[in-house]
Amino acid sequence: MNEDLTYNGWNGFGNRQSAYATWRIALEVFDDTDLVTEAFTDKPSEVDLANYLADYARGLVEDASADKYVTDLAESFLSFVNFREIAANMLADWPEE
Repeated sequence: MNEDLTYNGWNGFGNRQSAYATWRIALEVFDDTDLVTEAFTDKPSEVDLANYLADYARGLVEDASADKYVTDLAESFLSFVNFREIAANMLADWPEE
């Protein structure tokens, strides 16, 4: 029996937990691509965009919680997110100049 390790088309790091976390952050945080495209004057590399996305998501966690326990839980969830997969998906739809 083959277990489906994806979640709504996302692969994450090859396991269902990572695929879910990647899908959830892509949907809840980065659904508005204008938020990201406005941060760059030119189309970034996948690595640069992935780093930006990870920093942005971590910044949201830090800004939203003064409770260290909650911050640690959110950071743990973010560790499962494949930001390069999100970046590759966004770059495929990057607006032309």
